[in-house]
Amino acid sequence: MTTSNDDVIWGIEQGEFHVEYMPIVSLATGACVAAEALVRWKKDGKTISPAVFIPEIEGTPAIGVLTYWLVEQVALELGAWLRAHRDFHLSLNVPPELFGRGGLQYAAHHAGVKDLYPQFVLELTERGSPDHISLEGLRSARRLGLGIAIDDVESGNLNLLLLARTKLDYIKIDKSVVDQILSDGMIEETKEEIRRVAAAGRPVIVAEGIEHEVQARTLRELGVRLGQGWFFSKSLSVDEFLAFVPR
Repeated sequence: MTTSNDDVIWGIEQGEFHVEYMPIVSLATGACVAAEALVRWKKDGKTISPAVFIPEIEGTPAIGVLTYWLVEQVALELGAWLRAHRDFHLSLNVPPELFGRGGLQYAAHHAGVKDLYPQFVLELTERGSPDHISLEGLRSARRLGLGIAIDDVESGNLNLLLLARTKLDYIKIDKSVVDQILSDGMIEETKEEIRRVAAAGRPVIVAEGIEHEVQARTLRELGVRLGQGWFFSKSLSVDEFLAFVPR
């Protein structure tokens, strides 16, 4: 199935999109300390995967409209709760080009959540390189107190990210790396890279796609502090998420 810029904007107008929240837990304590806000699209009774429609709208107006909608929806659903839980962080996937062109600041101001900047983490994908305006926008985001994470990091790139540790707050290790732990396919060099980054303390490693206890235990032994995945919880509606956190 293919989607277009107009399909996504029409879907937003028709209320076909909603937000789910993927808990991020402390691997040491099991406590839920953060979450990732995920956009979900249900059209004609069928769920369209973000892996399908997000790449198709990158670089189009729809990605900006969808991002503005996400910020407003998060503000509506969790704004008051986040103000009551100032140690909790929420990750948002936001295109870099929106930073430098003022889009994110406008959306946050319009949604009334500028005071929550220190609790927001902006997740950037590895693919592509932001232009000079976007890079300045990222620096501005850091000055405003927003956290910066790089998403979907695979094992071959961990050493490069270690060099950039002072410019990032979080590194999100891709599920493909986590899967290697269970299959005994992870080479010692990769484990050592994880240990080195984890021991540095900054950026904080978040392991994605944890599905088994042995993965969680091994990552914890490597020094990884945070994780997410179905071993802990699937992505949840806002009501399910608010019920999950105290547990």
